[in-house]
Amino acid sequence: MGVPHLSSGAVVSAYLKSHPADWHLAATGLVFNALKEAFPAGSGRILADMDRQRFLDALSADDDLIRVMRAQLYLESQVRRFVDRALAHPERLEDTYFSWPARVDLAMACGLDPAFGPPLKKVGALRNKFAHDPDRVVIENKDVEDLFGAISDTFRKAVLVAFNELHEEQGYENRDFAKARPDQRFVCIVLLLCVALEDLANREG
Repeated sequence: MGVPHLSSGAVVSAYLKSHPADWHLAATGLVFNALKEAFPAGSGRILADMDRQRFLDALSADDDLIRVMRAQLYLESQVRRFVDRALAHPERLEDTYFSWPARVDLAMACGLDPAFGPPLKKVGALRNKFAHDPDRVVIENKDVEDLFGAISDTFRKAVLVAFNELHEEQGYENRDFAKARPDQRFVCIVLLLCVALEDLANREG
């Protein structure tokens, strides 16, 4: 898979230019663009239906709790949209409670690629760790190892290529994804899932 040069949309570009030293802000733009060839239908509309700057702020925040919670909320909104499009009468489920794993299973039953199941459930499990443990303040190495291990080979390759492009573009010395900080690896994987879900939605929409 070739990796295109950085060519972000206006919102992302302006935001990156105003925060040139921030790793996470650089990651949001570069990972987004490095995934264009793998998920072309998703690249043009990523975050189109939400406040982009707020989402970028959350992923780049110096707070893993905010980062994890916002990632989970966005992924959940995408899964809900997928299910709503697949069902003849989604409104009949409006008052039905689904746990996150059950909602992901429902989406897969509606046709969502099973490759999404394990990583989406891992993000939800990590969100629960933060929500129910007041002492949990950082994303730990094992959290990201488990998440990375849950994505498919195709997704894993896309993450690694995007990470290498990011570090080449920014001139960072470390090109080894496994040696990056847990929060950095989490951002790359979440952006992959966002772009892939958008790609799927736009292909089927």
